[in-house]
Amino acid sequence: PLLPDGRVDPAVRRGASVRVPGLAPGAYRAAVWDTQAGALLGDAAVLTEVGGLRLEVPAFVVAVAVAVRAA
Repeated sequence: PLLPDGRVDPAVRRGASVRVPGLAPGAYRAAVWDTQAGALLGDAAVLTEVGGLRLEVPAFVVAVAVAVRAA
């Protein structure tokens, strides 16, 4: 869940997902980075769904960044 200011509630650090709307149908690669540690948490091949891309985010401590590129 999100806090009123849009940040992820720090009590919830696993089971989060990200939705990226507006991507063309097809295959993509998604990389998830732990921004505090500067470490790659995961890199996976993903497919778009109706309405965009939905990506499960691995457990994290403070924040993550997600990079999505065409496969």
